[in-house]
Amino acid sequence: RAPLLKIVRGILSSRFAPLDDSVLFSALRPALEQLNISCEEFIQSDEITILKFKFTNLHNSDTLNGQNVDQIYAGLSIRNSEVGYSALYIEPCIMLGDLAIVNPSSPEVASLVRNLHTRSGIAAMLLQTPISDYIPKIMELGQLGILQALEAHTQVVTNPHATVEKLAEDSGFLSRRFVSIVMEDIEHDLEVSRLRLAQAILTCCRNLPIVSRYEAQAEVGKWLGLFNQHGRFEAIAQSI
Repeated sequence: RAPLLKIVRGILSSRFAPLDDSVLFSALRPALEQLNISCEEFIQSDEITILKFKFTNLHNSDTLNGQNVDQIYAGLSIRNSEVGYSALYIEPCIMLGDLAIVNPSSPEVASLVRNLHTRSGIAAMLLQTPISDYIPKIMELGQLGILQALEAHTQVVTNPHATVEKLAEDSGFLSRRFVSIVMEDIEHDLEVSRLRLAQAILTCCRNLPIVSRYEAQAEVGKWLGLFNQHGRFEAIAQSI
């Protein structure tokens, strides 16, 4: 309930334990202030809040095999819902300019912070396991994500139209018009890398509603295989 606005924001079960954004960010602030990070995205709706940071000291060089490449940063994504729309997630991401990619379906990511809004879940988040305990793993996965993105930069998509159609179909919310817009963006490229196609898709998702935009970032991250196969770190580094 929002008393000042005289509205009911959600109808929830007796097991639900609220965690307001102000309380969450106050709890996280001491750990975040110790990091070299900058806030890249803060979006909020009645249902959900998403905050993304990039680690300013974790990025690739601006050349790869003698060619210029965009800088890709390791990042940190925080997602919370004050009204039970989503669990609390704190997970790695990568930042390509102002575009973020996540992959909550990765087993490596699933083992990090995912707290349901129950009394035991919120207590674990705020009292038992400080966020600082998870930061090294998030940073490590972020560096893996950078390498995987660079690997995707070297991989050519032979049928981008079919690939985008399949991603749109799998997502369940991206339309045929969306596919057309993406293809218009890359139609002049003779060869499209997986990373370039990912950027084109995410650019077209900028104006989607908050939840749909996050789902698009997650769908792209899943397609790229971000943060998966942690043991391939050295193999990927050598291959690029």
